[in-house]
Amino acid sequence: MIMEKKDRENMAVGLSPKLDSDITIFSTSMSLQKQVDITNIFKEMLNKKYTDEKSIIVIVNDIKKYLDEKYGKLWQVFIIDGSFWSNYSHEPFLAIEFMYDKFRCVIWRSPVD
Repeated sequence: MIMEKKDRENMAVGLSPKLDSDITIFSTSMSLQKQVDITNIFKEMLNKKYTDEKSIIVIVNDIKKYLDEKYGKLWQVFIIDGSFWSNYSHEPFLAIEFMYDKFRCVIWRSPVD
């Protein structure tokens, strides 16, 4: 939560980065810094590694590994290219649902208990 507090302090004084205009946020409880970090890493990996639908699993695994290493374990990553419904629990301030290109992403950190 210390990192989250610092992110929110930066937002309050206008030091937050900006989301790319090609990202649509549907739902989030994250600081803007994390939103930008996660959407940027998704775009970067998609642009580098996407060749066909089978390559999505590599991208999912790489994003999870990145988030686990940077923000702590227990991250869940869903990349969807159609309709879906969901209900999940997440750590406070650690969930995001966004769209880039044809892909909808749902990413969250699971509660410890």
